[in-house]
Amino acid sequence: AEPTKNGDPPGSLCISIPQPPKTYLSTQSSDEGMDDTPKVSLLLALPRPLQLSRILPMVSQLGVDQLILTNAMKVPKDYFGSHIFRKPEVLRGMLVEGLAQSGDVRLPNVHVTKRLKVFVEDELDELFPLDEVVRVIAHPQRRDIDGREIGPA
Repeated sequence: AEPTKNGDPPGSLCISIPQPPKTYLSTQSSDEGMDDTPKVSLLLALPRPLQLSRILPMVSQLGVDQLILTNAMKVPKDYFGSHIFRKPEVLRGMLVEGLAQSGDVRLPNVHVTKRLKVFVEDELDELFPLDEVVRVIAHPQRRDIDGREIGPA
């Protein structure tokens, strides 16, 4: 991953994968053909409910297949009690809104987990095997391969 060139929006990042893992294409019925769209999953620390209501349409608009919302160190527990999670039709409506903007028809699968460590230790490898997917971490703290901080954070 490398920062993009001058003139791109602030915070832009270009990720190039020189040798992506094998992609398994699933065949549909004969009139639908094959789906060769790359699958994108997003693991996101749960933002404030107002921000989440703004993010959800964008997530579905960008074609994310699976959205995993999880707890993090600074996420207040009461965010999980938001009206977005109490009323599934509200969550679905926000995702459909994004699909309408993009013209896509695949509704993202949303998974909410309250324990990040348990998810990473128990479920991550099962859902996203390393030999089939590329995992990319976008974190605001910049560190080199040895863990030393690089430049201003």
